[in-house]
Amino acid sequence: MKKRLVLSLLLVGLLAFSAGMGTFAWFASQATSSNNTFAAGTLTVSLEGQDTEQNDFSIDGPIQPGDIVTRDSNGDPGYATIEIVNSGSLDLGYFDNFVLDDDPNDETDTKLAEAIYIKNWKNSLWKTDGDEGYTQLWEDHFIVEGVGQYPFFNNTTDANSDGKISLAEWLNDGNTQMGIPNGWDVGGLKPGSKFVQQFELAFDENANNDYQGLSLTGKFKVVAGQVNIPAIRQLMIDNNIPTGTGAEAKVPEMLERISQQEDKKAPTIGNELATINTNNRRISLSFSIDEMINLDLNNPGDIQITYGTMENSVFSPALKEDNTPITKFKAWSAYLNGYIEEEKVRFGQGVEGLEEYNGERVLNTVPKNTMLSTTVDPNYETMGYADDDAFWQALENGNVAIEIVVFDNSGNSTTQYVIAQ
Repeated sequence: MKKRLVLSLLLVGLLAFSAGMGTFAWFASQATSSNNTFAAGTLTVSLEGQDTEQNDFSIDGPIQPGDIVTRDSNGDPGYATIEIVNSGSLDLGYFDNFVLDDDPNDETDTKLAEAIYIKNWKNSLWKTDGDEGYTQLWEDHFIVEGVGQYPFFNNTTDANSDGKISLAEWLNDGNTQMGIPNGWDVGGLKPGSKFVQQFELAFDENANNDYQGLSLTGKFKVVAGQVNIPAIRQLMIDNNIPTGTGAEAKVPEMLERISQQEDKKAPTIGNELATINTNNRRISLSFSIDEMINLDLNNPGDIQITYGTMENSVFSPALKEDNTPITKFKAWSAYLNGYIEEEKVRFGQGVEGLEEYNGERVLNTVPKNTMLSTTVDPNYETMGYADDDAFWQALENGNVAIEIVVFDNSGNSTTQYVIAQ
């Protein structure tokens, strides 16, 4: 008997227009496990939804404090496996989470969630290899023996500081691990790819008689939609997903996850143009990149811009007063300009994790094909090279150049030189 629960999401159509009404609707899909009871003796999850497979996993007999209440593929206490599979032909973004049935007339309806805790939780991303199956891209075991493996998990999720993350704590407003309250997970999948969640739920060994005879009902829910801000915003509204940092932040995260599933190649730099204002020695650069780039300091992605001169096809970087090259990179706060859905934003949160710059949002995720720009200006305090006569003398010969080096999220790199005009 197949013990693996598969959430297979099929996204149909792109955009439906109604010319007569002047309105449009975004297609979306959802799959949920329903009528589940987390009770003494049974943990049952079944799935009903569009183009899905469904199955149950359960335990036999009463549960005792300390028991694992999930079952592995052999029916033994262990990890329950949930696969989120994109079986359609379009990229999709999704949200997933446990959803408990809360009866407002029964104050004990979700009390058992306080004593059921997440003992282990790991997830992994897989890309399809066609007929050859799947290739695992990465795995993250982020909860081990009840303890989150990143400091912010324990600081914001383990509300009672008992060393365990209960379902009640996971679903609390304070759990904003993905930027959304109540523990909602967010991701994106290319056609054929899958995201695998494996978790162990356990009955707290310190649970007292207050939980005897209680039950808990709920579902594991996945909702998916097209990866653009209006569609994702509407998906969040329709499914009562707290807005948190909003669709404006979630869509770039979904697109970044999708980019990890693409066949890797060196990024392509396009639309590059450098101009010089000779009156104030200001150089402006604009360009685009055909991949999503994550500028987080812990990620390989980076966009490095170095100013200098080009002589006989040899690039020589200009130097600052301390004899270091004049290079902008992701540790510089807000060093790139761009637009997302007509909103001007900055990219590069820098060492301090800057969130706003002169009233504009600052992000680390640069969507692919975004037109980017940056400027070197002698009025900037950190640019002591601006009065370097040798460097600016190159203006007369048309030899001022800019080196653009882009590292994608897998570490592949591309270098492009632009002669300033």
